[in-house]
Amino acid sequence: MNIKILIESRKKLWNKFGSMEKDKDLTEAISSELHKDKNLAKEIKDNPFSVIELLFRVRDKQGKLMPFILNSEQKRFLDLFYIEWKKGKSVKILILKSRQQGFTTLITAIQLCMLLTQEGFKGTTVAHLRDATKNIFENKAKSMYEEISERLKHEPKRSNAREIAVEE
Repeated sequence: MNIKILIESRKKLWNKFGSMEKDKDLTEAISSELHKDKNLAKEIKDNPFSVIELLFRVRDKQGKLMPFILNSEQKRFLDLFYIEWKKGKSVKILILKSRQQGFTTLITAIQLCMLLTQEGFKGTTVAHLRDATKNIFENKAKSMYEEISERLKHEPKRSNAREIAVEE
């Protein structure tokens, strides 16, 4: 069993049943395996961004909770981002984007992957308006973090209206 197979299994389960209950059962089982299976843990360490499709959930435009399945634009961006990240450099991104392609959600997910897997990670998201920044944090970052299995989260040092800070 590897991460790619687990992601495909999750997609198939969702496409067949569309059941959040079944998805939560599967992601809990996967979270448990990540602690037991050293090969899976190594795959996550090598590519922490695979956690997005493996375990994360998002809300669609109607507010319905669903697995985070990357669209083609998100996938292309994440592939390019991964290449730069693997070089070991600090990656800074300024995205001038059209709306509704899911980049805000993707960047939030990337930052959560880093928070969960990289010691000392600090991420910042800034939007054009203070209220927009607050909305991104509250409706994307915090809600996405809350949906992650408790087995994988670090103990929060602080979690408030502006930040999630965890114990390392």
